[in-house]
Amino acid sequence: MIKILHIFAGLKYGGVESFVLSMQEALAEDNVQFDFLLRENNNDPKKIKYFKNHGSKIFITSPWPKKILKNYIQTRDFFSEHGNEYDYIHIHANSLLYTLPIILAEKYRANIIVHSHNTSSKKNWMKIIHFMNRFILSKKNIIRLACSDMAGKWMFGDNYIVVPNGLNVERYKISKEELEAKERKTLILLSVGRIEKQKNYMFMLPVIKRLKDKGVKLKYFIAGDGILREKLQKKIQNYGLSDCIELLGNVAHIEKLLKKAHIFVMPSLYEGFSIAHLEAQCNGIACIISNKIPAESMLCKNVFSVPLNVNRWVSKIEELWAEEKTGFLYENYKMIAESAYSLEGLGKNMRSVYRSN
Repeated sequence: MIKILHIFAGLKYGGVESFVLSMQEALAEDNVQFDFLLRENNNDPKKIKYFKNHGSKIFITSPWPKKILKNYIQTRDFFSEHGNEYDYIHIHANSLLYTLPIILAEKYRANIIVHSHNTSSKKNWMKIIHFMNRFILSKKNIIRLACSDMAGKWMFGDNYIVVPNGLNVERYKISKEELEAKERKTLILLSVGRIEKQKNYMFMLPVIKRLKDKGVKLKYFIAGDGILREKLQKKIQNYGLSDCIELLGNVAHIEKLLKKAHIFVMPSLYEGFSIAHLEAQCNGIACIISNKIPAESMLCKNVFSVPLNVNRWVSKIEELWAEEKTGFLYENYKMIAESAYSLEGLGKNMRSVYRSN
């Protein structure tokens, strides 16, 4: 059996969590065990139960950086007790701020994987620390993975392997009956992701306001939660949009929302390779994304990269809504099923990583 320790913040709702869930599914028939070292306590009980049912052990330290000393002591003690139990220590990161697991893992026999899932940091001081640690990391003997080319360049500069995120396409495709049942009276827009600065949901408020003032009957759903939720809710009220924008919080079954939506919108300031965007493409609905998102994530013909300009976004939404099928392409799921972005493609890629050393 190959034993792999995954290290990241927590098993909640996000891209890393979705990626690890897909890996568990893709490698279900392999002799592989995933364990987890997390640093947040507010984990999703269903995800914890899912992995425990697959034989995983879940270890949780104090949060970082909120309790930095306790986190250090508990992480050090964990490695002292369990460091030699793993063949691979797979560290998932959005930036190189939290490098403690890399430093501690070097003392043990496991192969160390650092996996980049993003393309920037929130603040400039974070970027300074990131690039300092990137230089240090360049001297270390590790396996470098990235969800996209831009994410690889951000984390490593060069010398990395891109491992595309993978999906169970059967879960996200829509049947022809479901498509025909989708109502056309109200335009339904959907975003999926944490409510924080990176996702740039504030940008959508004047877009929705403009559409509403022009007489478009619409609803905009945001699936996700985060530190800016309260601020976003107040802005929605200030714009007078409480009747047409709804914050759903964390949603377990995104596929159900996708089957009701007409257009997926992602106005992000930066992204690695968004799994939510991949899910939307697999479903077949048209996607409007910001031009800050990596072009390599545009797998299907009905994905439109638009600069973050309110007038441009309003025009594109109106253009798609005027079409009979709102830009829907049923064949998208077939294309993804035959690509590296399927579960089969993910499984093949990760087998080559986990068995290459």
